[in-house]
Amino acid sequence: MRTCEIACIATLLVGGGAQEESRDATIEQELAALIEKTNALGTFHAVYDMQSTAEGKPESISMEIVYEAPGTGRLRAKGPEGEQDFWIVGDRVVVRGDGAWRQAEMPGPTEAGRRLDELFPRAKASLEPGLFVQLSLKRNGELAFQLSLGRSVWERLAVLEWLQAMRRDLAAVGIEDESLVWTGEGWRVLVWHSTGFIQAVDAKSTKGELHVRLLSLRVDDPLPESLVTLPREAEEAEPDPDLGRAFAALRDPDVVRRLAYRRVSGLLDSGEIEWDERCRSDWQSLLEAIHGEALPQRKSKWLDEVRVWIEQGFESMRGQLDTDDSNEVRARLREQAASARALLETKLDASENKYLESLSSPGDEEWNERLLEEETEAVRKAYDVVIRQPMLTFFDERITAMLGE
Repeated sequence: MRTCEIACIATLLVGGGAQEESRDATIEQELAALIEKTNALGTFHAVYDMQSTAEGKPESISMEIVYEAPGTGRLRAKGPEGEQDFWIVGDRVVVRGDGAWRQAEMPGPTEAGRRLDELFPRAKASLEPGLFVQLSLKRNGELAFQLSLGRSVWERLAVLEWLQAMRRDLAAVGIEDESLVWTGEGWRVLVWHSTGFIQAVDAKSTKGELHVRLLSLRVDDPLPESLVTLPREAEEAEPDPDLGRAFAALRDPDVVRRLAYRRVSGLLDSGEIEWDERCRSDWQSLLEAIHGEALPQRKSKWLDEVRVWIEQGFESMRGQLDTDDSNEVRARLREQAASARALLETKLDASENKYLESLSSPGDEEWNERLLEEETEAVRKAYDVVIRQPMLTFFDERITAMLGE
């Protein structure tokens, strides 16, 4: 069992079908109200204590989460191995570990991301891009407790993301006294009715136990400057390339693709948009933009190899022409070039199909199956624009340069 990490990212009511539906509706309504309430918070400061016995070794860690709207967040942990201090201030991430401060700029949306916002604006119920706090209880298949502070460059559904996660997992959420109880295999989370904050976490595995308790909570109170103002040495920290690369995944086209499916499926499901010819055309256009960014990244190594193959073939042909620049040799080289071009087209077809087969499932939202039907056509269009035609043009330019025709 792992302990605490900082990242930058018993159902009690049992009955028949009608009772279950009524219970789920009640809990869903309560979670929706808590999400609305906590999304409107201007500030909060929560302090937690964690006690664990991982593999028989007792460990105590204190954690605090600080939030000041619209864009300042802080997650600090103190334990036997020292202190970690993780900040997000606007578009900057600043981290202190091992006594040294590091910082990096968080990337903004890509062109495909901007197209998503342009063609399919955020749902009315969502928040603008900004900070969120997330809870994870699994890591690499093992029980773990991880609080993460993150900044979404897209929309957010909840500042306290665990409330949204509970909303997606209603069958595992119950009510106990003044708390909502969320349970899974080997773990149990209590969330206060009144605030939406985690009150307690208990987890147990073959490797040990951990117990987390909320020690104090302040919401919508002015926070001390020391909690929300970066120290001078943090402000002066040099940019860290490694830290910057760690956040580059936020610009990964697959992240935009998954978000696009989730957002558009949600908009269709809520009735905010309708599936008509315009929607289909916009969806196609968006997918073409996403794959237009993804394909050159995923195929970069393969494209380099194909260019080398083309150049090697033409070097060999050019050597023949340098030895004998006769009409007979030129005719033979034209035949060789035609065969090589046909082989290149076969390679391109196989590469396109391999890319299509590699696409991961976008999720199980209601509309995703219908949306998926449009993706193959969009991929083929994007592949033609950013891979096939440029590579064939590259090949043809070499023919022209060599044979002058």
